[in-house]
Amino acid sequence: MPEVLEAAHIKPHKYSGPEEVDNGFAMRTDIHILFDTGNLKISAEGEVELSAVARENYGWSIPPRIVIPDYVNRKYLQWRWDNYVGI
Repeated sequence: MPEVLEAAHIKPHKYSGPEEVDNGFAMRTDIHILFDTGNLKISAEGEVELSAVARENYGWSIPPRIVIPDYVNRKYLQWRWDNYVGI
């Protein structure tokens, strides 16, 4: 449902992340919030890691791996995995 999707920056603008297609994903609103608060991480290889609280509340509905779209710049995913702890 497109009505519940948002554009999520991988490398946030405040950390010099560009406003470009390769620096984003379309995410469901609640998943976007988990991503931005550091409760959900995605590796450059597509591994999904959840915080303990997110695993308790969302673990059944979020797969352990995703397919990274070809347009995504994996260096931004690696930056976020290594550096970002949340808003």
